[in-house]
Amino acid sequence: EEALELVNKYFKEKDYKEVVVGIAGPGEALYNKATFQTLELIKERHPKTQLCICTNGLLLDRYAQRLVDLGVKYITITINAVSPVIGKNIYSWINYDNKIYRGLKGAEILINNQLAGVKKSANLGMLVKVNSVLIPGVNDFHIVEITKKIKEAGAYIHNIMPLIPLSQLQHIEAPSCDLLRDIRNQCEETLSQFRLCKQCRADACSIPGLE
Repeated sequence: EEALELVNKYFKEKDYKEVVVGIAGPGEALYNKATFQTLELIKERHPKTQLCICTNGLLLDRYAQRLVDLGVKYITITINAVSPVIGKNIYSWINYDNKIYRGLKGAEILINNQLAGVKKSANLGMLVKVNSVLIPGVNDFHIVEITKKIKEAGAYIHNIMPLIPLSQLQHIEAPSCDLLRDIRNQCEETLSQFRLCKQCRADACSIPGLE
């Protein structure tokens, strides 16, 4: 209900020709029942609104058809590795079907589900954007491979974002602008790159590149 009030407010204040409403949390959107309730409310009140979900992809293959049925057009998935050997250095653990998996096994399940989710979503007609966090010394040499895999799976654009050193990765220095630009340029030979990302808050309301 609060999300619907927020959307109603911006519909009154802004005169956008096209509106995309995205849900990016709290936590993992597809693990949260309120996500689906919110989509239903917004679609009922604003049927012309285009809906977007941001997810880590663990449950996307399972819920892709339901999202399409609710009118979701855009999917954003964060994929930071397509090799479990690298992924285990990024993801401490996953909670999958109420069971905790760590290390190589956890990364393997997550990555397999992510790529299956990209493929299924694309096959169902959703536009899939993949976000990847560039982590120097951990996956910087691996980003090009991510781009190749997500293109094969059906993603239409790739958004490579610089690491914000926090939590367990706070000891890693953020990538330089030169490194970020070089990797984006390499990846653009395979898949279009989104370069307007400002790593905004989940409650942001704007037109990328204009506001």
